[in-house]
Amino acid sequence: PRARLVAPSALPALAQLGYSTEGRKGNYQQRLRVKDEHSLAAVAELLIRTLHDIYGVTPDDHFRYKAPLVKEPPAAQPLARGHCRALTS
Repeated sequence: PRARLVAPSALPALAQLGYSTEGRKGNYQQRLRVKDEHSLAAVAELLIRTLHDIYGVTPDDHFRYKAPLVKEPPAAQPLARGHCRALTS
């Protein structure tokens, strides 16, 4: 059986964020074009909102990630408050 990364009850919220809820190959997607700093900020906003609304992530959560193509990891950055709208439930 295929693992579910998004609970069925979260699919309406995922659709509200603009994602395809078809789940082809277990992947819900949305294509965005990054043209400039403002559109990049919109993508960041979407990622933060998705983590919050779909997975319940809060500012107190911590993440570990792997980026095998990055030769030297960037310095840790604090959340740049004011660049994304406040999260509300």
